[in-house]
Amino acid sequence: MTAYIPISFVLGSIFDFGLRVFIKETTAARWSWAFSSFPCSIYLVAKYGVKDVFCTGGATGGHLLGVFITKFARTCLFLEFQDPLLGAEMIRSNINARAIIKLENLFIKTSCKTVFVTKKAADSAKLRHSLIQEKIVCIYPGSWRFLEPLKSNDRSEMPDEIEFIHLGTLYGTRNLNNLFEAINELRQENSKFVDRIQITNLGDIYSESLSNYQTRSDFTLLPPVPRIDALRRAQKASFLLLVQHTDGRSAETIPYKTYDYFNIGAPVFAIINNSELKNLILERGGYVANSGEVSSIKVEIKIMITDLTKMKLRNTEIAVEFDIKKQFEEIFKHEHWSK
Repeated sequence: MTAYIPISFVLGSIFDFGLRVFIKETTAARWSWAFSSFPCSIYLVAKYGVKDVFCTGGATGGHLLGVFITKFARTCLFLEFQDPLLGAEMIRSNINARAIIKLENLFIKTSCKTVFVTKKAADSAKLRHSLIQEKIVCIYPGSWRFLEPLKSNDRSEMPDEIEFIHLGTLYGTRNLNNLFEAINELRQENSKFVDRIQITNLGDIYSESLSNYQTRSDFTLLPPVPRIDALRRAQKASFLLLVQHTDGRSAETIPYKTYDYFNIGAPVFAIINNSELKNLILERGGYVANSGEVSSIKVEIKIMITDLTKMKLRNTEIAVEFDIKKQFEEIFKHEHWSK
């Protein structure tokens, strides 16, 4: 396999060069991987008698490789798209958009099952490809449960500090601006216990507003740490903060950290722009505000504080479970395979 590396490099480079010349657009799809990996993949399929091929990821180079393998070796192809190929806010030229739709149709048509990780993305794909929509499904992925979840949100007294912790990166319109604006307005209104709120971000922030955040006494920025360490730190917080972009791109996506949050067991405080995600969080006893409306965030903070003063938060142990093993097995269930 080591001897194949130079060949892989040459094949991939030739394809990347052709893409830049003819399409004149850059892409994160990593399609060159499909061409450079194909000979090696066919060898492995033949050697081990592979019957089913599963491809996932954000970049679609792996999905294209799956199509090549299936056309050549007649395997059964299962595709999972972590992000939609054509999102609501994706800016594409007309030529590029048409090419993507044709490619998406090829993916779905070649597959035994094509999986999207949100209902919205699956429904949008079904509209684009109505003749083969029976192959399109939504399956929530779930995540590994690394820690024992918190069992109860009952408290004997009002906490001195109400910490909201966000795990991960913030950038662009996915930021804390409206949250801090809501807190500022609540303080001006002398709302009870708002002065006890502390916002922690564990991860990087790429925003012009970062310098303003860091002047606030109610904000802490922690550096990135390994995933399990981040989850342990999150269990110490009062609320798990989930933040989405304020624009339309959030309508078809669910941040993967959502499933980590569910596994932790602490209540989620979500500032989002996604009705599907809203329902999932409310079912788990969380709090949901509209990411584009300061007034909505203020209302949810007041409700949260009211629940805290009553010493009883909402039940987060409702049986809305996403066992990652069961969710993965669901991908391969089908009454009849057709191509």
